[in-house]
Amino acid sequence: MPAIQSLEVMCGKDHMDVHLSFSQPFEGIVSSKGQHADPRCIYVPPSTGQTFFSFRIAYARCGTKPDMHGQFYENTVVVQYDKDLLEVWDEAKRLRCEWFNDYEKTASKPPMVIADLDVIQLDFRGMDTFTIIQPSDVIT
Repeated sequence: MPAIQSLEVMCGKDHMDVHLSFSQPFEGIVSSKGQHADPRCIYVPPSTGQTFFSFRIAYARCGTKPDMHGQFYENTVVVQYDKDLLEVWDEAKRLRCEWFNDYEKTASKPPMVIADLDVIQLDFRGMDTFTIIQPSDVIT
């Protein structure tokens, strides 16, 4: 039976791109959880027989859910190893793309001019004593 070798997700502004590879040719189905009736949400149709798949999941469909605070989108993808039956060894992977508001903020203040900076004076003093070393023939 094939096993997932790698699962990578690249997060876009309105979608996630998924790259999925298996150890052997995969004959099952990959779809969004609860969305098998929508053909746009079946990413790997049955009996494909390949080891590498790339597909895109839109944030606006296929059961993708946003966080109430707008910080991430997530979609649960089901990897069904048999083309007809959902079995105990099948896998569900929750894929999450995090988007924090900090990523999209723009500067709203004009740049700071150097002349506007507060200058702090720092004073350093030299030592008041000097040591004079003179050559001598006496060894102590």
